[in-house]
Amino acid sequence: MHRRNFLSSVSLSALPFIGLDIFSKEKKIYSNNPPLFIRKDVGLLSKTDPVIVSYKKAVTEMKKLPAGDGRSWTKQANIHKDLCPHHTWLFLPWHRCFLYYFEQICREMSGDPNFALPYWNWANTPKVPSTFWGADNALNDNTRVATQASVADSKQIGASTLDKILSIKSFESFASGRSNSIGQLEGTPHNYIHAGFVRGHMATLGTAGLDPLFWLHHTNLDRLWSVWNSRGNSNTSDSAWLRTEFKNNFFDKDGKPVPSISVSDVLSTGSLGYVYEDMQILAPPRLFKTDFMPAENLSGANATPQTIKTNSFVSIPLTLNDAVAAKINTIQPSIVNSENDEIIKLYIDGLEIPGKRDIYLRVFINCDYADRFVPDTDPVSVGFINFFEDAPVNMSGMKMAKKNSYSFEVTENIKRLLADDKLDPKNFNIQVLAVPYENRRDSTPLKFDAVRIEIQNRPQ
Repeated sequence: MHRRNFLSSVSLSALPFIGLDIFSKEKKIYSNNPPLFIRKDVGLLSKTDPVIVSYKKAVTEMKKLPAGDGRSWTKQANIHKDLCPHHTWLFLPWHRCFLYYFEQICREMSGDPNFALPYWNWANTPKVPSTFWGADNALNDNTRVATQASVADSKQIGASTLDKILSIKSFESFASGRSNSIGQLEGTPHNYIHAGFVRGHMATLGTAGLDPLFWLHHTNLDRLWSVWNSRGNSNTSDSAWLRTEFKNNFFDKDGKPVPSISVSDVLSTGSLGYVYEDMQILAPPRLFKTDFMPAENLSGANATPQTIKTNSFVSIPLTLNDAVAAKINTIQPSIVNSENDEIIKLYIDGLEIPGKRDIYLRVFINCDYADRFVPDTDPVSVGFINFFEDAPVNMSGMKMAKKNSYSFEVTENIKRLLADDKLDPKNFNIQVLAVPYENRRDSTPLKFDAVRIEIQNRPQ
């Protein structure tokens, strides 16, 4: 459907969501009353679809430009190598800006003023899209380890895992935290697709942007951020996040540096002139705060350092005091947002980035049968940790910590285990399992410093 026809079918009551104002205080950086570009699912597009044809032409023309041109394929990839923030709450807004300017460059280089970047919905299309293969295809990347027959692990990127991630209530657990703190959208599907599935250029920060598939992977992550917002979740209101400016990070369609764009400019896709074709159009009836704060004296930790070997797990006991146990017993499970929400968060602190990224971790609660085959729908299954980094020599402009913290919301897990009489709120165990990706055998042990539980609530 043409984007103008699409808009004509939308009622005026829907416009606040696809437009500009429901996230408040954001600036409209697109022109007045813009036609909204519609980003489509690449899995539904044929090789002759105008979107695919234009993307191929744009990539071809960008690769012809000299490396010093801001619009060149090499220059765009190097922006990611040198400037992209990971392991931080700037992960999503920075990449939204990156995609926005890249999309404009594609329109210019392809000569197609209607072009909008498609997205790769790996949950529905768990293979590399067929339009990205072929010896003479500009969208192919011959460094990929994934083949045309390879299928992504549904436990990592399937519907149940994504629904669990989209049900997260804390912004920092969903989108990553202030610094060296990795949320579930980044730590699970983002990292897995890069380093666990596609690999090749995609496997490292320094080269990921060289694969044309990179841009569609991140467009889907941007879409999931929009979906999370559409479920009634506001973004963090912290001024340190909202006021962050990305200065001279990007290039416009003419190859000129973009002096500055701030997080507050890009809080919704409407402010940038695009929407996703599968998004529910109506605005949520109410937006809830997503800044959760630790409740006083309601936490517990085991600070015994741990080492895990591949194909094995460690079990870390947590002993909580009476106050924490009593609060755990009284917290009510609720997937639907409420102003009075209290959540239980689990942290794996001080986790070292492995020298080789041939393994991932699974995290469980009270699971003495922990292995790779435990369904993600089992209440003992907390989530996944995947690794996507690069050697420091390949990241000239970035400073990334060797150790990081990974956070999970475990309220629903714990309440289901309590209901099944499978958990004592004063004494239970956290299991961390190291699993090699298919056809890989990494023998490098992983280390982390501590496991921590916190009760958190929305500040009133």
